[in-house]
Amino acid sequence: MTDTEKLISTLGGRGRFQNTIHLLAGFGGYVPLCFNHVIMAFHGSKIPHTCRAGADIEIGSNSSSSSGQAYVTNVTHGQCLTTVAYSDGQEKVLACSAGQWEYSPHYGETNIVSQFDLVCSAEYLTSMATTIYFTGVMVGGLVFGDLADRFGRRLSMMVTMFSALVVSLVSAFSVNYAMFVCLRFLLGVLQQVGGPLLVLCLF
Repeated sequence: MTDTEKLISTLGGRGRFQNTIHLLAGFGGYVPLCFNHVIMAFHGSKIPHTCRAGADIEIGSNSSSSSGQAYVTNVTHGQCLTTVAYSDGQEKVLACSAGQWEYSPHYGETNIVSQFDLVCSAEYLTSMATTIYFTGVMVGGLVFGDLADRFGRRLSMMVTMFSALVVSLVSAFSVNYAMFVCLRFLLGVLQQVGGPLLVLCLF
């Protein structure tokens, strides 16, 4: 038996209080922690989309091509580009900009991909949001361990868990990508503080 086990045994071991705290803290801390670690699988899931640039261009309408006046023979809307074909054999490629994508979710769902147009050249920002979150987890683990020793683990746990709840709710109403990832970073910091302290508070 190690010195730690002897000490815990001398203090009376795990009892009803520790078990109750474990259950309450588990549902209040561990379950949300797990969800936040994997939530980007839903926040950042791909949604079928179509570039609607040039949606006002009608087939048969007169327009200007690179070789002069011609009429439109075909308009093809791809995922990232729209191609306009003209009667003189020329083609014009139109790139999509913010607000020009049309999304076709399977079940009517929306997420940050459709809300902030994280498709095509901006698709990498979805993965970056996950990286930023776990960077916050790393920072929280490095910085707040010492603060917990200074101010007490129970107080630190309660403050960080409540703060994480508030940040989670606010992040659900993010108005742009920058706001979303900043809140995710802060949430990562707070989650990393609360998780390990839950274990320590049991004893």
